[in-house]
Amino acid sequence: MAVNLSSLTELADHLESKQAKLRVAVLQALCQQTAELCRMGKKLHPQLIALLHEHYRKAPTTAELKLCTSMILQSHEPIKLKVAEEQFLSCEEQAILVLCAEVLAGLPVAQRVALLTPVLMGQDRLVRQRLAANLLSDCQSMLAADVLLRVAILSDHHVPLPLPSVANLKLWSKELAGPYRLNVRRILGRQGEAVLRLFLENWAELTAADALWVLDRLLRGNALPEKNILLDILSRSNDGPLLRKALSGLAFFALTPADEKVIAALYPHRDPLVGAAALLIGQAELPWEHWLAPDVDDRLRGAVLQRIARQRFLSSLPFLDPLLGAGNWKIRSRVGEALAALAPASLPLLQAHLHGAEGAAKVTAAQTLQRLGQEQMLLQALS
Repeated sequence: MAVNLSSLTELADHLESKQAKLRVAVLQALCQQTAELCRMGKKLHPQLIALLHEHYRKAPTTAELKLCTSMILQSHEPIKLKVAEEQFLSCEEQAILVLCAEVLAGLPVAQRVALLTPVLMGQDRLVRQRLAANLLSDCQSMLAADVLLRVAILSDHHVPLPLPSVANLKLWSKELAGPYRLNVRRILGRQGEAVLRLFLENWAELTAADALWVLDRLLRGNALPEKNILLDILSRSNDGPLLRKALSGLAFFALTPADEKVIAALYPHRDPLVGAAALLIGQAELPWEHWLAPDVDDRLRGAVLQRIARQRFLSSLPFLDPLLGAGNWKIRSRVGEALAALAPASLPLLQAHLHGAEGAAKVTAAQTLQRLGQEQMLLQALS
């Protein structure tokens, strides 16, 4: 819809029209004209801005509101500050938010801090919070510690980042669990091992997911955590993934009887994966008849069999015999690994199964003997 405007009176008449399409077309045409005037360095007439603000206050359609806002924000009239504040807090249009931010940059520091701190620290869109952080980046002396940390995390400007310490650990922990946790993890990941250890020492202050991230980051960097911290996690946490990660870390340590007692408390954990991880890293002998019984979860039995293979417990041999023909192929495979680790003591048991009637047990025994390089024994049994 082509529209020609020759006077403010004509503009006012058009804006009073009941046809929304006409009003939008009028404002679009006007917006093009004002944009050209601004590019030429000319100021928009105060009466024009007053007329646009009057229409703005009538809660027009979204399109009209954006057009009025855009033109008002490009003016030199004081009213643009009020409009910028209102639209920065409510508008979802990124282009309008950027225009608002440019206007709000002219507010005195105290006003900016009062207006933007709730935006920055609340639940809001990233674009609005990032713009708020940029607008507060030169207000550092007036910002509370938590606000300053959020500004440092989000701002595109250089803001000195307060390094994690015992004094500000709670603030960092809050950010680590907050809406920008990925940003925070990247920042902390660059800080080095000492910072990660500080967080792990205070793991109870973190969410389970964040404690898991810190522990995993250390282990991936081949930085062993303190054993007493891992044991503390095992004693006090009930989060499955965190417990499993702490158990995997303990695999690098020699275990005392006291350590074994802490680990053993997790054998009957409600999450079988935790129980399996605990059974896997233990180094003491177990009551094999209990843990290898048919009614035990196969994940637990599999871990016990790996433990036998690793520690080479000869006392387990009588309890491995019936498992060679287990219905679960994973269990049969683990039994084969255990019997291979227990050779040569296991050779008579394996040889006896070569003459047995049960197919699965015979196959497992044959595969294990082959792994042990006992081809001659196999040939004699099969001939």
